[in-house]
Amino acid sequence: MVKNGLLYSDAFLGTSLVGLFGRYVNLDGTMKLLKEMPYRNFVTWDSFICSFGHHGFVEESVIMFCELLRETEYPSERSFEGVLSGFKWLAYLELGKQIHRLVLKTGSEFYTSVACKNGFSQEQSTFASVISSCAGMQAIKYGELIHAKAVKKFFQYDVFVGSALVDCYAKCNCLEQMIRADYHPNEYTFLAVLKLSSTQELEQLHCLILKKGYHQYEYVCNSLVASYHINGLLSHALSFATYSTQSLTTISSNILAGIHNRSGQYQETQKLISQIDEFDIVSLNTLIAACARFGDYRKAFELFKGMQSVQTLPDNYTLVSLLSISTRLCDLALGGAIHGHMIKMDFSCCDLFVCNILVDMCAKCGSMESSVKVFNEMPKKNLFSWTTLISALGLHGFPCVALERFREMESVGIKPDKVAFITVLSTCRHGGLVEEGLELFGSWGHYFGYT
Repeated sequence: MVKNGLLYSDAFLGTSLVGLFGRYVNLDGTMKLLKEMPYRNFVTWDSFICSFGHHGFVEESVIMFCELLRETEYPSERSFEGVLSGFKWLAYLELGKQIHRLVLKTGSEFYTSVACKNGFSQEQSTFASVISSCAGMQAIKYGELIHAKAVKKFFQYDVFVGSALVDCYAKCNCLEQMIRADYHPNEYTFLAVLKLSSTQELEQLHCLILKKGYHQYEYVCNSLVASYHINGLLSHALSFATYSTQSLTTISSNILAGIHNRSGQYQETQKLISQIDEFDIVSLNTLIAACARFGDYRKAFELFKGMQSVQTLPDNYTLVSLLSISTRLCDLALGGAIHGHMIKMDFSCCDLFVCNILVDMCAKCGSMESSVKVFNEMPKKNLFSWTTLISALGLHGFPCVALERFREMESVGIKPDKVAFITVLSTCRHGGLVEEGLELFGSWGHYFGYT
């Protein structure tokens, strides 16, 4: 374009090039074009302003906007939208106010996109965002004002606005005040707000759910139990199940069974899952994990065979439980059978954690050759993968190979943590590699920033 002179004769081509540079955040190219283009129209100026403004180059965008004002008193909608898009940072608040006054002066506030940039959009998403801000600041007075405006616009029953309202009142400890304001959330609102709730708000929301009768909706109950679990309120989740008049759903039962399993309550886990009408993969994984934890290995593999008989494919959680059983039993044949099943399923689709467990299982069952082979075939490796292999090589009497693997790990850009460092030092100690161990110990400061 430059050689052919098209850039200097056709403003349309230059404008298109500005848009292209702006899309790929090529600020230098945009500035160079600005100097080289002799002919510019309003669209060209708009492209320059938007290219700078949308990517946070506020000062450059304002300079372009001022240049445009020298040519016209009435910038276009796109000009205002481009320059205002940069005023997201408080450092430019005063400058943004000046542009705002110009918007009002020219009557451009009636443009939808300009109104959005100025905060004048009357859409549900705007109300939800402002109410969420009030919730974060616990500014209940401002929240009530926005609530009143939402009622006038008939937005209070929108899922996003309603969720933001309940969240705001809950964070401000004013749910009773919300009810007195005659706002009654529906089940969809509860579903949305429960996911965002903290410990204190959950108890209030639970009471409100009971008062409104929404505890009879299974998806609300599932969301409530899940929220209790996420926030670590395990006793609350268990109490809810104990005193609930409704039969537990599969999702709620799975969550509660997982709590019992992690607490070491094997019998309770079995009892809860046995009451589920329709098992799913999560139910079976929880029960297999409970069997592995409790030492009932026979039943764990019976459940696995049952999964195969109904053509339910095991997932990563299933494989972790089964491999951990093989490790505890030091049964390489059993672990090899599981490995073969993983290959049939497509080994590359297995989770990295599962592959690490497999490397560890092979090593602890005495097959260092299999452990190294699995490690080499892994498509991805993390620090835990390398540490597991180095530890296994050291314990099996291959200290020099372990040290080579440690150097290889460094060469691929993985920095050792303290566990990996202690592992390789232990390997040097077991293998009698005194000089190598001292050299590594001397580099401790290099790895962890000590002098």
